[in-house]
Amino acid sequence: MASHYMFEYIHPFYDGNGRVGRFIIAKLLSDYYDNYTALTFSYVINRNKSKYYKAFMTASNHLNCGDLTEFIDTMLELLIAGQERILDELIPKMDATEKLTLYLTSHYKKIDYEFLYLLSMDKLFGNKRNRLTLIDLENILGVGRVKINNTIKKFGNYLVKIKSRPTIYEISDEFLNSIIK
Repeated sequence: MASHYMFEYIHPFYDGNGRVGRFIIAKLLSDYYDNYTALTFSYVINRNKSKYYKAFMTASNHLNCGDLTEFIDTMLELLIAGQERILDELIPKMDATEKLTLYLTSHYKKIDYEFLYLLSMDKLFGNKRNRLTLIDLENILGVGRVKINNTIKKFGNYLVKIKSRPTIYEISDEFLNSIIK
């Protein structure tokens, strides 16, 4: 955190180096912790810019005599807030994953379980703008288009077609909620 302050102090963020400085701190966090910590730190800083900038102003004040304690404390508070945000999102999804796994493995054959599981995980954890296509499902499951199409017909009531080219289905909210609630 101190290195982040020093970089920004030497190369002030008002000349465009703020993004570079945040990239550097995100890279360091990614290397020493994990990608989620780095991403959430950037997100939390973006949501708490006034607190972030105030920490710089306080540390830069000549009456502060170069003491970075408050700056580091503020940065760590932001880091912890980001990690808590991740936990708040991941814990319910992990619980849902456990319930889905138990339900699907006890009610369906392997290929059906894998198909429904993949689409469920894609809905829970995937990026809404980059969902699994039918081609992705074929490749992951190691089956052909005929098998995928038959599985889609079989579970049509549980699926929602969200795109045609490329064809993308997702698990319906009703099906997912009936299992995880």
